[in-house]
Amino acid sequence: MKLQKKINTIQIDSNKAFKSMEITAQEVEKTVEALNNVKNTLNNIIESSQKVKDAISQIATATEEQSIASEEINKNVEETANQLLK
Repeated sequence: MKLQKKINTIQIDSNKAFKSMEITAQEVEKTVEALNNVKNTLNNIIESSQKVKDAISQIATATEEQSIASEEINKNVEETANQLLK
């Protein structure tokens, strides 16, 4: 009888361990899925950040070009005004 009790105890413990491993495996799957979602979200943020950076660069370039054009217009207006005053 003692041997049968030990066998039963081992079987019960083995079943508990197996169920625990199944639960752990399910939790690992959920964690991996969540991490993949985080990864995708971070990649989207990186893409969006790059687009914003590109837009800022284009705005800076356009602003610089407008500044140069404004300076040129100002210079031409001054020259025209000076010629009219002569």
